[in-house]
Amino acid sequence: MPRLKIPSVPFGLCYHKDMRHDATAQGNYFREVFPAVPAAKPAERQPDAPVRPPLTLLEAYLNLSEELFCEAGYDGFIRWLNPAWERHLGFRAEELLERPFVEFLHPSDVRTSRPFFREIRRMRTGLLTLEARFRCADGTYKWFSWTLRQGRSPRLFFALGREMTEQKFLEESLEQAQARMRFMQDIAESSIHPFAAGDAKGRILSSNRAFQELLGYTEEELAGLTWKDLTPARHHRLDSRRHEAARRTGKVQGYEKELIRKDGSLVPVSIYIHAVAGDPNGVPIHFAFIRDISDRKQAEERLRVEKAYWERLFQSAPDAIAIENFSDLRVVNVNDRFCELFGYTREEAIGKKLNDLVVPEFLKDEGDLLDRRAAEDWEAAPLETVRCRKDGTLLDVAIQSALIRDGDNSLGFYTLYRGTRQVKRAEKNLEESREQLRRSLERMEKAWEQTIVALSNTVERKDPYTAGHQRRVSELACAIAARMGLPEDRIRGIRMAALVHDIGKINIPTDILSKPGLLGDMERSLVRTHSESGYQILKGIELPWPLADIVYQHHERLDGSGYPQGLKNGEILLDAQILAVADIVEAISWDRPYRPALGVDTALLEIQRLSGTALNQEVVETCRALISEGTFSFEEAAEAPLAPAAPSPSQAYLFQPKDFAERL
Repeated sequence: MPRLKIPSVPFGLCYHKDMRHDATAQGNYFREVFPAVPAAKPAERQPDAPVRPPLTLLEAYLNLSEELFCEAGYDGFIRWLNPAWERHLGFRAEELLERPFVEFLHPSDVRTSRPFFREIRRMRTGLLTLEARFRCADGTYKWFSWTLRQGRSPRLFFALGREMTEQKFLEESLEQAQARMRFMQDIAESSIHPFAAGDAKGRILSSNRAFQELLGYTEEELAGLTWKDLTPARHHRLDSRRHEAARRTGKVQGYEKELIRKDGSLVPVSIYIHAVAGDPNGVPIHFAFIRDISDRKQAEERLRVEKAYWERLFQSAPDAIAIENFSDLRVVNVNDRFCELFGYTREEAIGKKLNDLVVPEFLKDEGDLLDRRAAEDWEAAPLETVRCRKDGTLLDVAIQSALIRDGDNSLGFYTLYRGTRQVKRAEKNLEESREQLRRSLERMEKAWEQTIVALSNTVERKDPYTAGHQRRVSELACAIAARMGLPEDRIRGIRMAALVHDIGKINIPTDILSKPGLLGDMERSLVRTHSESGYQILKGIELPWPLADIVYQHHERLDGSGYPQGLKNGEILLDAQILAVADIVEAISWDRPYRPALGVDTALLEIQRLSGTALNQEVVETCRALISEGTFSFEEAAEAPLAPAAPSPSQAYLFQPKDFAERL
């Protein structure tokens, strides 16, 4: 912009074309605008010094100043400005004059500057400051700090602008850096991973809550400690080298160590150190990022123990074991029993194929077939064959191979060898022992049955009117139990109990048992003791069935009306409930000393009447179905043998029921 002379435009300023600029106004104007500019004192001049106007210095200042000066009206139009506007904004003076001041403000700053302009209209003295962005000719914006005050008249104001773009940039950068620092501090404080900062001497400067909780200290307690206080002595020398490496290189990759908790316990951790300059002298601050690896260490220890356990189990297995690689079927490991069985050392076996180690020449085809099947991912079935030792001795062995997998990946084969010579001998001995035991059990069962039959015959001999009663009750009770689906062994127990359920009558006089008329009260009470007497006779005999309890309960009823204990439902054995129904049906259907037989139909009606109250309903229904269908009849039951027709030669020493009965 060309310099303008004072006579035409005072002090080089660009004025609006209609503005007055007489000398008086000009002098008053500058004194009013720049009251702080002191008047220049006339210097003592030499006789030949030129005389210059006293305001030339102010003219130079306004033309050369990097600060923007302007005057604008309350309507916002710029009246005059200095050359610094063109240097800073790139506009010519005529492009700015008579244009609104706010037109060049950033849109965001226009809204914030309106209160300032309203304040200027009300202001008579004093200054207002405004920070705003002003548009340049190239479309960019620069920050200026504007100082505003009232102008020469109530409708004018002056503005002084100082560029602060770089300052704003630095302020924004600082604010962003502080925001990032606050953000990082918030992250460190809220992080679940422990974090601590220390100086070059190892003193703890700060830490987050996770670090404090890990070691059990408060923030105040940690502030007076050093890293050495938190580290076992055996780590001190190595830690010093690592911190020195962090100072030289700026960081140390993660390493593992132990830290001491407040309670004295140790916690394993993984640490990553990062060193940054802490002050202008370059003294570093060491940031330690810490991770608690207690769970990992415990898992590693469990894995080590488990590995040792399985290794020990593998080596101490009683069978010879070899592990082959899946790809080439070469041995990768053998256990101690393999070395003992085949005579090889572990070093001799590893790396070779089992086909070359233990398969005899005449069975090479069998070994090749097993290898081919293994290559086809085939699960081998157990195989009994012959293998040879290192010295050529042949062994009878059983072989079992299993494929070792890791998910869908095949890793190898686990082959087990077991010598079968002793096993076969043991199996033969076991089979012989089992056969002897089976024969002994058969003899014992026959002895039990024959004893029970003998006792049954003894009772019937004493009470001829009830001869065959126990046998018939036994057959009906067994038929009911079989129809109800009870196990065979339990049915056998019911049969035995039924054959002797009246054995207690042996203590009752014969004249009472055979009395043709009705029994008196005392006689009836005496007869009722036969259940308990039978229990006393049988309870001392060790049998595989609860015969004594069944005999004791066969006159009990579900509603408690039975005898001798008055038991109720839930207290009476199912075996005794079955025996009770069979006993009632047989007693009504056959002759008694005091009356003739009433018939099966009458018996069925009687048990139907008592069903669900005194007798088990399921047992009653089963009994009725057997007789109604014709599946069971007392005539067929009477012809059934009580015991095997004749003993085998090995049982000749056992007594027979008939002989026993005749001796009584």
